[in-house]
Amino acid sequence: WTFSGPTGTNTIVLLNTRSGEIVLTNDATASSVSTLQLGSATAGMNFVYSAGKRLWMASRIKLGTVATTELFLGFGTSDTSPTGSGTLPSDGLFFHKTNTGTLINFDARKDGVSTSKTLIGTALVNDTYTIFALYVDPTGNIHLFQDGIELSASIIAAGTANIPGAADVMQFMVGIFTASMTCTLDWVLVAQEK
Repeated sequence: WTFSGPTGTNTIVLLNTRSGEIVLTNDATASSVSTLQLGSATAGMNFVYSAGKRLWMASRIKLGTVATTELFLGFGTSDTSPTGSGTLPSDGLFFHKTNTGTLINFDARKDGVSTSKTLIGTALVNDTYTIFALYVDPTGNIHLFQDGIELSASIIAAGTANIPGAADVMQFMVGIFTASMTCTLDWVLVAQEK
């Protein structure tokens, strides 16, 4: 795992709770961003979208202050500032939230161009856990979930424009943007068929 906070002095803390929690905290700098990624800019990018190979990502997560925190959660090419105010990764399959909203968006992104599902699911609540998940089925369709409920209107069909290709190797990342905000991860699941 690689933690980065290119602006200011951000922190990552492991809480002493049952099964543990990880808290990312931004400092008071207006453009503060914290990113936790599985791997680094040069290694550990292990996930690819490939029809015929199932892919899973799920995480139980909460934001301290929903309406003013930007969020990135999912797979992308390495990026230390993956939120919308930073630079979304050039390629990826990810959830993200603006710093003025309470609903999540999802992008399938290739070469900096996205196919988006906007304002999906149910509103996030301050300091309350929610579970976001994506599942790529054996035919390549991308299914999205919030708290165990499939967001069926948000399925991205195999063959849709802007889905990353086999050459677009990605890593799991979570990132937040905005001064003095927190994001708590209770658990993460990432897996892909070989």
